[in-house]
Amino acid sequence: MEQFKSFAQNSYQNYISKFYSFIKDTHNKKKIGAVDVFYPKQKSKQPNRLITSGIQGDEPAGPIALLKWVEVNKVPSNIFIIPIVSAESYLNKTHFDDSGKNVNLNIPNNPADEIKELINSALLQSISAGGYLSCQEDPKRDAGYLLVWKDNKELVQNFLETIKSNFKLHGDGVLDSTIDDNKTLGNYCAELGAQFSITTETPVINTSIEKRVDAQVSMIAKFVEYDGTV
Repeated sequence: MEQFKSFAQNSYQNYISKFYSFIKDTHNKKKIGAVDVFYPKQKSKQPNRLITSGIQGDEPAGPIALLKWVEVNKVPSNIFIIPIVSAESYLNKTHFDDSGKNVNLNIPNNPADEIKELINSALLQSISAGGYLSCQEDPKRDAGYLLVWKDNKELVQNFLETIKSNFKLHGDGVLDSTIDDNKTLGNYCAELGAQFSITTETPVINTSIEKRVDAQVSMIAKFVEYDGTV
């Protein structure tokens, strides 16, 4: 775990280089604006799915979990990954980019500069069409939950089982994902037509980074291995 924590707490380029070293046999790397996207070398017959993390810098378990997962798993050819959405937030280790913006809000009408090119490209719709998973954390809660922008009942139940086995559950485990015009990336991918769109939120308060990472790894695996439909 310590090696992953060090890569997920130091420079952005160190993290991306290490991530690429684990995935280079199956995936290439492409820069969309300021965002590094890892995309399959081979085209799949399965619908494309997208996993993101690192959209806010005070939520470290997602990037560490993705790094840990790709080291020991062959990533399928329908899986696209953006392990760190906001390099600025990541380096600041805060919820905000250099301009003070929450990168996970105001999408698509007024996105942060870092992700503007990604949001405005046709790529996002294509790579999330078969499903979208956002690996996030809640720095202000001691209980875990999901935000379900577009439902997949089987995956939601599988994710809730993981959360319940590791943490307290916040309410019934699924928060109201109704949101106004300040749309999140999960909300936007659902609007673009993703078959399902789910945000996992592991709790930061009173929980170890090890337990949070393990829970995120489990949910990443369940997302990738899921072979059903909504």
